[in-house]
Amino acid sequence: TPVKSNHKYHNILIFILQIILGLAILGYLIYQIGAKEILDIITNVSITIWLLLLTYIFISVFITALCYKSLIDPTCGKIKISEIFSYSLTTASLSRSFFGRYAEITLIYFLKQRGVEYGRGISIFLVDKLITLILQIVISIIGVLIFFYSPELLVTFGILLILTIGSIFALKSKALRTFIKEKILQKYQSKFKQFSSTFHDLIHQHKSALFLNAFYTIFRLILTG
Repeated sequence: TPVKSNHKYHNILIFILQIILGLAILGYLIYQIGAKEILDIITNVSITIWLLLLTYIFISVFITALCYKSLIDPTCGKIKISEIFSYSLTTASLSRSFFGRYAEITLIYFLKQRGVEYGRGISIFLVDKLITLILQIVISIIGVLIFFYSPELLVTFGILLILTIGSIFALKSKALRTFIKEKILQKYQSKFKQFSSTFHDLIHQHKSALFLNAFYTIFRLILTG
């Protein structure tokens, strides 16, 4: 059918993108470091280290995929973990090369190709990042209290936490969302279609998905530091 054909075509494009990206990163490393130096590094590192590194990367990307899946399934319908893993691997590769953390936004594009509206994808991406930010601030506060107590740092993290939580409550405000859509994003309203409804559903109707995402995120933060 046309849907299956488009989906298959999309997977082929993702695979080609991953190959091109891998070759581009390899080419960049050779240009910056030199082919001989890279070959020396590869040959001098034991197979055990390489296996541990690959395992670390696989687990890290897989947990990231689980984080996204926990929010995608209740709002967009179930998508195979293998597909989300493929998206996460591509965005992780991009974010660690030329584009930095901003490359993670490409997940929204991949979801769009899967039939998920931009607004819904943006909402899922934003909620995942908000959960990560809140947990990072909380862990930082605990670390400051336990290892090196600093009133200045504690106040800073406290303000960040209040601002982050305040932003979530602000986004829950229908009046604010209407103002943003009508006054700020007038020309782009169609691109943000289903953003508000998805955000509202996740916060109010899918709390178990939020807790599951937080659970996976804690493991990801422990693993990646």
